[in-house]
Parts: sequence; C-alpha cells; structure tokens
Amino acid sequence: LSFSYPVSQLEIELYAFREGLTPDEGGLGRYEHFKRATNLVWPDTIWNPWLERQLESLCENQWVSWTGCAASGKTYASAMYAMIWWLADPQHSSVILSSTTAKMIRKRAWANIQHLWRSSESQFPGNMVDSKTTLQAVKGDDKNAIFAIAVLDGSTSKAVANIQGIHSERVLAIIDEATDTPEAAFEATSNLSKGCKEFQLLAIGNPHSTLDQHGRFSEPVVGWDNVGVETQEWETKRGVCI
Repeated sequence: LSFSYPVSQLEIELYAFREGLTPDEGGLGRYEHFKRATNLVWPDTIWNPWLERQLESLCENQWVSWTGCAASGKTYASAMYAMIWWLADPQHSSVILSSTTAKMIRKRAWANIQHLWRSSESQFPGNMVDSKTTLQAVKGDDKNAIFAIAVLDGSTSKAVANIQGIHSERVLAIIDEATDTPEAAFEATSNLSKGCKEFQLLAIGNPHSTLDQHGRFSEPVVGWDNVGVETQEWETKRGVCI
C-alpha cells in the first residue's frame, strides 16, 4: 500500500505497536505506540479516561470483554482500534466486525469505520466497498480486509460460513451486541484463533444476563459473587473484562 502520511514516523509506530516493543527492547509498549500512531492518523482525537482505558485493555490482552452502560463509546473505540490494528499490516490482516442485523451494523460499527476512514489526516489506505460493508486492503481483495457481518439477518448458518471462510495470518474479531449474538456465530468467531498466527477477540455488550454469550465470556475467574456494580475490572477465564 502507498501512504500519504509522514511514512517513516507512522511506520515506526505501527511496527512497534504490532511487535509490542517494550522499553527493554527500545520501544514504549504497545499502548503508547498505538496512541502515537492514532495521533498521526487522526490528530484531532480527543482522549478521555474511558477511551484510554478501553484501548489500553485491547493493547494488553488477547481476549477482552467490555461491559457497561449505553453511549459510553464502546463501538467507536473498538472501530478506532480495529483501524490502527489493521493498518499495522493490512495485506496480511482481517478484521471481523459482527453485529446482530445489517441495519445495526450500518448504524453503529460500519458508520464509525466510514467516519474514521474519511476523517483521517490524509487518505486512509484501502478500497472502501460500501455495498459489501468491506474495506479491502487493495481493490478486489476479499481475504485481507475489514468486514462487517450481520449474524441474525437471514440464515445464521450463512453468517457462520462467512466467518469461517476468513483465513488471514492476523485476525481481529469484534463482536458488538454480544448479548444477542447466536452461540454458533460466537463460537465460529472464537475458533478462528486456531488457524492464524495472530488472533484477538473483543466482545462488547450492555449486560443483560450472566447466562447469555456475553455474560459467559465475561465470567470472573473468582465467580460472579465476588464482583459487583462498583467493580471496574476483573480477570476472566480467557482474559479480562472491563
């Protein structure tokens, strides 16, 4: 891909983010390099404690759950992370943005991807195909891209097949509205970790129950009896819940 950003600085930040270079390795840690890359692409980014906490959790953990109130910026933060994560190596990377319906995808996740793509400091790389809700690494590449997939419209089995058909070296899966995501789609997304070199999963939801897919994914290692509404973060069986 060709970039119209200050290439050397951005590429350094993206490389250090992707490799997770620590101070001992001459870097500043994944989160700090993520912030620097973000500020190069979107200089007008307004950082607040919620946004920083959400993004830092993704920079430091492979399996992440976000649970909390509506309108707390969860979908926007996840889209921002997805764009920088993908930009770090777009020709070998896929991002899956799943939500319940095509209408909700266009209203939430895909709307944020479009906004971030259009509002970057210079033209963000990639080929935007709105009819497919896909941002391709290069025109015609349906393997390495950012995909928005509905998992409740029509046949869930078709959505599962679409998810299972993604085979990039790097895969980031973001399950929005995870409380209402069918188990088959949730499992298909999780199972992608077995077939790639780098995998990360984020499940987002406004909590309904400890027994739905999002609740089970967010279950504390110490059990639900040991967390409450004031608990800000806890370890889960796979990773962390914020």
